[in-house]
Amino acid sequence: MAFSAPIDPQFNQELRTLLEERQEELFETFSPPESRANSQGSTENVSEDCIRHDANDDEDDSDEDEPLTEADPTELARLYSQTHPEMVHEDDHREDDDDDLDKSSVEAVFRTGCGCKHQCYTNFSVDRVWEYRLNMSEFQKDQLDVLVLAKLEQCEVQGEPIRGGKRERQFFDYVFDGHRTCEKVWRYIHNLGEKRFKNLKAHYKTHGVVPRDHGRRGKRPVNAYSFEVVQDVVKFLLRYADDNGLPMPAAPHGRDGRPPVYLPSCDTKADVYKKYVNACKVCQPAKQSVGETTFRNIWKLCVPHIQRMEPRTDVCAKCEHFRNEIQFATTEEDKLNSSIAFSGHILKAQKEREFLNSCIKRAQGEVTDITVQPPCSPCSLDLHNVHYTFDFAQSFLLPHQSRQVSPLYFLNPLRVNCFGVCNDSLQSQMNYLFDESQTIGIDNRKCHGANNVVSMLHNYFHEHGLGEKGCHCHADNCAGQNKNKTVIHYFCYRTSTGLHDEINYHFLEPGHTKCICDACFGKIRQVYRRSDVDTVSQLADIVSKSSRREQGEVLW
Repeated sequence: MAFSAPIDPQFNQELRTLLEERQEELFETFSPPESRANSQGSTENVSEDCIRHDANDDEDDSDEDEPLTEADPTELARLYSQTHPEMVHEDDHREDDDDDLDKSSVEAVFRTGCGCKHQCYTNFSVDRVWEYRLNMSEFQKDQLDVLVLAKLEQCEVQGEPIRGGKRERQFFDYVFDGHRTCEKVWRYIHNLGEKRFKNLKAHYKTHGVVPRDHGRRGKRPVNAYSFEVVQDVVKFLLRYADDNGLPMPAAPHGRDGRPPVYLPSCDTKADVYKKYVNACKVCQPAKQSVGETTFRNIWKLCVPHIQRMEPRTDVCAKCEHFRNEIQFATTEEDKLNSSIAFSGHILKAQKEREFLNSCIKRAQGEVTDITVQPPCSPCSLDLHNVHYTFDFAQSFLLPHQSRQVSPLYFLNPLRVNCFGVCNDSLQSQMNYLFDESQTIGIDNRKCHGANNVVSMLHNYFHEHGLGEKGCHCHADNCAGQNKNKTVIHYFCYRTSTGLHDEINYHFLEPGHTKCICDACFGKIRQVYRRSDVDTVSQLADIVSKSSRREQGEVLW
């Protein structure tokens, strides 16, 4: 109802005026049962109509209405609200529940009463009703709906068929804690608004105890954009990426999606949206444009491979060179030649990446059929497709604090180098740590040379090799580390002395050399940035923690 608190004197004065103006209507409502029955020529007695409620009261005869007493403030408030609509609470026009869960409000409702002759609130305590309303408020809306529908099924009393058996009237005996109550009290105890409870009864009459679904569920919204408008957004993004983006040869490791296209880091999504709106305006005729939020959602759902390049994203120098030539070409011939060269570079990088993935797949399939426990004697197992990847990581600086300490910033820290050898057949990586005192040169000089690579590769094959007869090795194109005669001579030494029957040495396209070793180094960096590290042994513990295996694989 519109009011739940005691009525003030001003309100009573206005009600007296209303009573004088509407005497006839109020006489029908407030007259005693005997006089009303005599005026209608009926002798029916009213017994428990205030307890048993009819769901179709709007269709019933007037002689079945519950008589009210003159002192009923609830009915007075209803009549007052008809002539003073500004006083009606907004909850009467929407389906929201009575969310006033304070104990004081429950006490006020108890003082006001329910308005029926049985005074239903006297059967319960304030604490019990308040606690139950709090419990009901913990339910989600759909859960409370099902609970109320199930209770309505228990309270339903089937009436006699009327009007030729076409319809049965619905009656409900509302019971709470073993006491029969009127509908108003039962609804208040279950924390339900008047409109919501009315809708629930209508839903129960039509569908029974079934969760309610929104009427528009599964239907296309009336304000949705057409397919042509969404298609225009996708076409614009694809064209913009072709003109300004930098395509990658393959998807990042671990993703089977479309290769990403990086837009310049200076172009934000808001800037791209403004260009899209301007493009829609200059079209003849002008096309409909979508809002910025919708634009971002379409971008995320339809073309997620078009991404904004981070300011420090590592890109290929050749790709950047070709992109600049295409963007700033003065003639169509220069632009065509640069596009052909760019396309050839991308295709070459894609082929190298596909060959790397095929080598890893063959290596993993071969090892699954054989139980291997390294180290093994050279050429002791009939394996010909074992795959290794090796590379250097960026140097670690010690001491390292997760919180920046000002005096340490100005000191010259100790550099610790990390070299990783990944066995793609077993999906494991061995990391070698060595500081400045263990390098070939003085003061960390010649720490990344070919001699260091050969030394650590030889130790790995001897201590952690699988005893394969043939293998494939992938490395980047760094001439000072991997692509030099020293490393190639070492592989020739292994095949000539019988340590291997065959070694295939491969290099990825420059600028597109990211491999599984870089992913493992990234995992180490994540733990390293959050930790305080003072010694090499502590750094070795950090490397072990970054591994999913029970015992991290690290040597120093």
